[in-house]
Amino acid sequence: DPAPHYSLTSSEQTFEVLVAQEVAVPAPYLARARWVRIAADALPDDQIAAYLAEAHRIVAAGLSRKIRTELGLPIADSH
Repeated sequence: DPAPHYSLTSSEQTFEVLVAQEVAVPAPYLARARWVRIAADALPDDQIAAYLAEAHRIVAAGLSRKIRTELGLPIADSH
């Protein structure tokens, strides 16, 4: 069995840092979209949680206002 891991999207800067520090590798098929694959034991849990929260914000920001409302997510300010 392969080791547990997380695949998540990231900002361009986070992507570059994680890959350069060899903490993560570009996620198969999604590297162009700045997704990384991080081994579950590569970082402390609180750091992984922070990267997962960042990924959630990135994905949520890309959703339409209607979908965010339906999911109960905050609506981003338009200014």
